[in-house]
Amino acid sequence: MKARARVASFALSLSVSLGSGCTKHVLRPPAGLGDAQELPVQGFSSGFKTSFRERDLKLGDYLVTHIDRDFDRGSERSSGGFVSETHSGAYRFDLRAGGRTLHGECTTDYESKGKAGFAKVSSRFGCECVEGGSPRAELDIVDGKGSARIVDNDYELAVLHQPERGGPVRANLGYRFKGPRGQQGVVDVTAHGRAWLPAALPEDESLGLVCGYAGLFLYRPVK
Repeated sequence: MKARARVASFALSLSVSLGSGCTKHVLRPPAGLGDAQELPVQGFSSGFKTSFRERDLKLGDYLVTHIDRDFDRGSERSSGGFVSETHSGAYRFDLRAGGRTLHGECTTDYESKGKAGFAKVSSRFGCECVEGGSPRAELDIVDGKGSARIVDNDYELAVLHQPERGGPVRANLGYRFKGPRGQQGVVDVTAHGRAWLPAALPEDESLGLVCGYAGLFLYRPVK
């Protein structure tokens, strides 16, 4: 992976698991989406942790292809009731639309240490998308709040925990991107997935944002 060293710096550190996982909850889309375009999602299911087959994932007119799970390894040790568990992984993919191709690379790390019910858990996730060597998207989140660099624009990036019914849950249900002009985009990683793209974005910004969406849809958390 050419960008692995740089991707490692775009890290996500959370005390809860941050991917879609297997959950019965359905995300309540946040207010303020306005005239954002909902992209039909094909090939995604939050209930499966297996790798996607090539061309299995589509977000509207955006095709996610050449998906490659570079590595996925983990270990678990226990002694005297103390359990230590670690997992790390990396994957890559291409996003194609309108004759253009962006290449995405993501890395994940998970660590849990402690006794049953009292373990300290941290998760790390980082993703970068480039086009011909030029960065188009960089994701960085810490403790559920963070930022994304989409082309030349800074976005706030937050993890969503509010389901359609009831109060907030511990599991991650989606992600919200908020741009410098107040525009919002949302990735829903529950059920069969949903995605909203802010309206009237320049082509470069749309491509970068959807590439970030693809990286999050492909993320499979440990727990």
